[in-house]
Amino acid sequence: MLSGCDAAESFVHHEAARLSGLNDFGEPSYLEGLRRLLAALDADLVRDARAYEACLAMVVTPLVSRLYAEHGWTQNPHCLSQELHRPVFIVGAPRTGTTALHKLLSLDARWQGLHSWLVKTPMPRPPRESWERLPQYQSAVAAYDARLRATPALRFIHYVQPSDVDECNGLISQSMMSNAFGSNAHVPTYDSWLQGQDFQPVYRRLAKTLKLIGANDPTRRWLLKNPSHLLNLQALMDIFDDAVVIHIHRDPLKSMPSLWHLLCLSRQIRDGAAADTRHVVQRELKLWHNALMRATNLAKRYVDRICEVREDDFTASPMKIVSRIYEFAGETLTRPAERAMRGWLAANPKHKHGEQRYAAEDFGVMPQELATYFAAYRSHYGFAGP
Repeated sequence: MLSGCDAAESFVHHEAARLSGLNDFGEPSYLEGLRRLLAALDADLVRDARAYEACLAMVVTPLVSRLYAEHGWTQNPHCLSQELHRPVFIVGAPRTGTTALHKLLSLDARWQGLHSWLVKTPMPRPPRESWERLPQYQSAVAAYDARLRATPALRFIHYVQPSDVDECNGLISQSMMSNAFGSNAHVPTYDSWLQGQDFQPVYRRLAKTLKLIGANDPTRRWLLKNPSHLLNLQALMDIFDDAVVIHIHRDPLKSMPSLWHLLCLSRQIRDGAAADTRHVVQRELKLWHNALMRATNLAKRYVDRICEVREDDFTASPMKIVSRIYEFAGETLTRPAERAMRGWLAANPKHKHGEQRYAAEDFGVMPQELATYFAAYRSHYGFAGP
């Protein structure tokens, strides 16, 4: 087991370089976040060797992504002069239906999306027919299969294959400023530091990385998704100043227990025997309550840029919601795209991979307590009852 933050810093850099075959990490601003994260992993919780190794692997992955991005910009400098025209971002607290909405809309070939394997190894998106021959794609498939074997429950609650469109979070994490680290491991001192940081530089890097991945198709409009954008929505709106945001809402009485369950699975891997369900519950309650209230206020200011959707409306009438989103985004839903979406909906009914039910009581929280905590938000969006 590694001892000390200096040794851990050296290890994650060397491991990222070994896995990628690259060694230019770019400008050093990411080092502060990296060092604070490694210090928190070292000081905030006593982990066994296996859990600590899993935490270091969590750190190596975005460093590999960072190396590929830096290499890609060097090889394709022209991409940075291209425009990102009115990208669409799907946001919402976790477990609110963002993934389903993202997958559905991405069936329209006029959008370009962020495929999971390209999040880990950013490069100009190769033709689809070549992916299976690429070592980066092959590695992503092998890692996905291994992860699913280790945690089969992920098939039912976060089923994203390497060829699927995925979240932006892996690209955000290149800057070593990401909510993902604190969600998946107990690092409260890192969390405290992160809350005071300016995310505009993070979003500038995200824009550059999107330009790299879309370099071969620069005129296609981006369709992106990440729940954690909600935490820094103002910074996103400032940097992507013509972006359209689709905010999907779900009653926290349903979404929060599902989130706690998912994160507890992850914490068992990275916190080991020291994993504490109570910390997960309290962290996520405060984090998403504050984010949802900030987003509610922003929606009043950006009525022409933020489209609000309820998850239960999407579930009941998905194509009606799709039509509304297209109108808001200034796009026309073509017949081929509509057929593809209707076909996907028929082939992928809700709970296709099994229905998972979670109750607040399973995590030591009474439903009324949860309802009271989110009372203002639930009242504003019409979520009634305890």
